[in-house]
Amino acid sequence: MHVVLRPMTEDAYQIYLREHEEEYARDRMITDRESFEDALRTTRVQHAAMLPQGLKTPDQFFFVIADKGSGRVVGYLWFSLRRASRELYLCHILIKETERRRGYGRSALEALDDKAKELGCRAIWLNVMANNQGAIDFYRAQGYRVGAVHMSKHHDPD
Repeated sequence: MHVVLRPMTEDAYQIYLREHEEEYARDRMITDRESFEDALRTTRVQHAAMLPQGLKTPDQFFFVIADKGSGRVVGYLWFSLRRASRELYLCHILIKETERRRGYGRSALEALDDKAKELGCRAIWLNVMANNQGAIDFYRAQGYRVGAVHMSKHHDPD
């Protein structure tokens, strides 16, 4: 494994949250056929509900993904712990564009597996957008399998 997961600082969290909200809003534009402004507003409402105490929200864990050798930040990882079911839910992982295809994502998921074991989790869950075939292929290559399918049907306004 050539990354380490370091707990996010408040400053890193603020940078990460802005980047994540914009990225997620762009995904919502495609999957939910919303304008960027509507998608960003929806994303921020969801985050406010999920993270009422921000970085300090109980059972929400935020990390920077750092290169083990240089210490350089190459990405971010956020997961929640579902204690009752002993499951970990990967909310988001992001490897910076310039750092992709170097094994950091695979290594970060290995580190996540270690965290799940440390926390006594019996499973890791995640969602991936159906239009993101690269991510689907990546997760499958790391041993993830489809556990559920979320479907939608959209109607164009008249």
